[in-house]
Amino acid sequence: MIYQIPKKLKEEYKIFDHPCIWWKDVVTLSILLGTFLMFKGCVHTWFVAPYWITAALSSWFLIQPAPGNPRKRNWEAIWLMLDKDCQTHYSVNHVQEADTRAD
Repeated sequence: MIYQIPKKLKEEYKIFDHPCIWWKDVVTLSILLGTFLMFKGCVHTWFVAPYWITAALSSWFLIQPAPGNPRKRNWEAIWLMLDKDCQTHYSVNHVQEADTRAD
């Protein structure tokens, strides 16, 4: 029995070609739309139009490719930045080198 292994497991799925729309962007936009609809009740009636303009602009920004990592979107880059471990890590060789210098 021969098993075929796919070559690209993390391939992104494109929905439309001319306006380049990816499946990940559609899912992200639907989550953002649900979030904005959930918080719409907290907005005064005078500020509904600016609220939706800000929501559209921030959604557009979040689904754009990150400048430092073109395979990630801006929302993923922000998530990675917030989730980053800020402690200093040293290699195992660093501890061994410090012991040899002390001798």
